[in-house]
Amino acid sequence: MNPRADLQGSRPSSLVVLESGVEVLLPAIAKPVLIPSFWLKLAASKDSTYANISAEWTDGSNFQRFGNSESDISVCDSDMIQTASLNELAGTLEVVWRNGLHHEFSLEELHERILRSEVALPYARVPWHSHTQFPEFDYGNVMTSRASLLELLDSFLQYGMAFLNGAPRDESEILNAATRFSAVQPTHLGETFRLRGTANASNLGETADAISLHIDLVYKQHPPDIQLLHVLKPADEGGENVFVDALQVIEQLEKEDVRLLRTTPVVFMAKSGTVDFRGVHTILAFDDSTRFQSVRHNEHKMVLPVETPIEFYRAFLRFRDIIERQENSLSIRLPADSMVIFDNARILHGRRSFKGVDRDVVGCFLSEDDLLSKWRLLKRAATVSPPG
Repeated sequence: MNPRADLQGSRPSSLVVLESGVEVLLPAIAKPVLIPSFWLKLAASKDSTYANISAEWTDGSNFQRFGNSESDISVCDSDMIQTASLNELAGTLEVVWRNGLHHEFSLEELHERILRSEVALPYARVPWHSHTQFPEFDYGNVMTSRASLLELLDSFLQYGMAFLNGAPRDESEILNAATRFSAVQPTHLGETFRLRGTANASNLGETADAISLHIDLVYKQHPPDIQLLHVLKPADEGGENVFVDALQVIEQLEKEDVRLLRTTPVVFMAKSGTVDFRGVHTILAFDDSTRFQSVRHNEHKMVLPVETPIEFYRAFLRFRDIIERQENSLSIRLPADSMVIFDNARILHGRRSFKGVDRDVVGCFLSEDDLLSKWRLLKRAATVSPPG
C-alpha cells in the first residue's frame, strides 16, 4: 500500500473560478471548498525574516510586511483573480491576479492548509454503551512502537478511553507513560496522586466505599483534561471502576433537559484547611456550533445558587437517573499492572465498594493539547513512511 495514497485526495475534481476566489471540490473533504482570493494571497506570501530560526515559524497566514519590501497586504481590487487553472501533471493551482502577478500553489500544500484551518474536530467521536467492545493494548508495544502508540491514540480519541495491560509494577512508571502519550498536567495534588485504601481516609478515594459518577477536580475553574490511572494492586474483592460516556447520555436526554443543563450555572466547591476552590460550570457545555465540549458533574461538590429554577432540579435528577442506567455504564475490574486513560471532560467515572485495604492505584493528569500534538505528528509521519 502506498503510504502517500491519501494525498491523491488533494487533487481537485473540479474548479470554478470566481473574481473573489476559486471553488474546488476536494475528494478527501467530499465537499466544495471556496478559497477566497485574499486567503490565497496570504498563502502565496513568503517571509524569509525568520528563516534561520525555524522553517515552519511562519507557516500560517502572514500579515507582516515581507522582508524590507513595501508589499501591500490590504484587501483591495488587486486581490481579485483574473484567471486560474489546474496543472494536473505538476500538481499545482496556477493563479493570475488582476494586477498581473502570477503564483503557483502546490495542491498538496493547499490541501494541508485547508485541513489545518477546518474548525471541525479532525477525528470522529464514537458514543459507546455497556456492551461496546474496547480494544486492549499491550503496554510494552505502545511504549516502543509508534504504530501501536498511534493505534492507541486513535482509539482514545474515538471513545474517550483506552486500556493497557502489562505495565511494570512501579509507582513511578506512570510518568513514563504520561510523557509517551502527552505531558503531565500538574495540579494541587502534585504531578501524581496515590489512592490507597486506609482506615484513616482523608478523601473518598481512600475509603472502601462506593464513589458515585463524577469528573475529577470539577471544583476548579479549569479541571484537568485527561486522567491516567495505573493499578498496582486491585482490591481483594470488589472495587470495579465504572465509566459512562456523556455522548451516549446526551442522546437519551430530552431536548429541554439538555437546554437546562447547558444554560444553568452551578457552583462546585472544595473547601478545607489547605484549599478553597470554586468552579462555576454548566453540567453540559457545547460550543457555538452545538458540538459537545464537556460534562461537569460531582454531586458531592455541587452547590446550587438560590436562584436556580425548579425546572433545573427536575432536569438534573433525570440526568442522574440516565447516567446510572446499567446499559450506559461499563463496570470493569482492572487487573494489577493495567492502565486506563480517559477524557476527564467526556467520561464520567466512579467506583464500586470493595473489601480489604491493600488496593493501590496511582494516577496523574495529562494535557489534551500535548496529546493531540503527539497524535498529529504520528499521523503526519504515517503519510510519509509506515510508523514502526
